[in-house]
Amino acid sequence: MRKLKLAQYSLTGCEGCAVNLLNVVARSPEILERVEICASRIVGVLAGGVARADVAVIDGCVVTKHDEEVARAARDTADVVVALGTCACTGGINALKDVIGHEAATGAVYLRAPREPHLSEAKPLGEVIDVDYELPGCPALRSEIELLLVHLLLGKTFRLTDRAVCHDCKAAGLPCLLEEGVPCLGPLTRGGCDAICIRYGTPCWGCRGLTDEPKFDEFYRAIEEHGIPWEAVKRLAGVFLSKTELGRVLG
Repeated sequence: MRKLKLAQYSLTGCEGCAVNLLNVVARSPEILERVEICASRIVGVLAGGVARADVAVIDGCVVTKHDEEVARAARDTADVVVALGTCACTGGINALKDVIGHEAATGAVYLRAPREPHLSEAKPLGEVIDVDYELPGCPALRSEIELLLVHLLLGKTFRLTDRAVCHDCKAAGLPCLLEEGVPCLGPLTRGGCDAICIRYGTPCWGCRGLTDEPKFDEFYRAIEEHGIPWEAVKRLAGVFLSKTELGRVLG
């Protein structure tokens, strides 16, 4: 079996998803012997450059002109492009600049004007180039990254689960935070994360995006039934959900 040429690129973000990707490759002998990393600033392979690849995995959000250039170059030189993590899939935390405004966000983050020209808004990867696969999460899960790589090596189509986080909660026997009056986006958010946030007493913030068919009516009834303030729901949903997804939740 020939090696799969994999290029890893990080746009604006914390690079946590990139670290998870590289850890999956490095810690799995079966994958490591079948994957050749042909570009990655983190591991020092063609640092800062773009290489011809079978698969380009891109994390981070398109915030700067340079991000946009890297994304387009990666698309032109790869057969398959994967958006890795919530920033790449929906804009993530960077997209909060669209809420508070470009100037205010830039002033809050940088002590002086950034050297790299910034776009007026933070864009998920799919708004700039065509993306073949999206792997959401903050960070993206190692288990799903490994499963995706196995599918790519076998030439098979990868699909995310469409069950909601509530399914993971019930399977683990966890108490429902909505029933305790705590705002939680578990009923609307794509599961597969093993409800890790709820396990540690933190509500679901929707970092994995909405399911394909969110059950909005049931969610609204639960919010009303348990006396949860709508403003609290709006604040929670506004952190990770994309503008389109947020519009769907808020009606």
